[in-house]
Amino acid sequence: MSESEYKSKDATYAEDTQVPQVGSTIGATAESQALQRRRQEEQIRATINRKLEESGERERIEELLRTKLIECGWRDELKHF
Repeated sequence: MSESEYKSKDATYAEDTQVPQVGSTIGATAESQALQRRRQEEQIRATINRKLEESGERERIEELLRTKLIECGWRDELKHF
């Protein structure tokens, strides 16, 4: 049986039983929600990064992290690795 015949049978079955096909509205809705969530997370990250840059906090945090890593010897350990 060809692929189109399978699809035709699947569509008929789904119409007769009113069961959604794989990848139908349910799958599309889940994918759409996941895509919306990723976009929202990207927007939140961009907003946070912009505010950190504007306030100068990014540089302060980077310097604090750099100092702490040097104090604990991480940088020296990395050099020996």
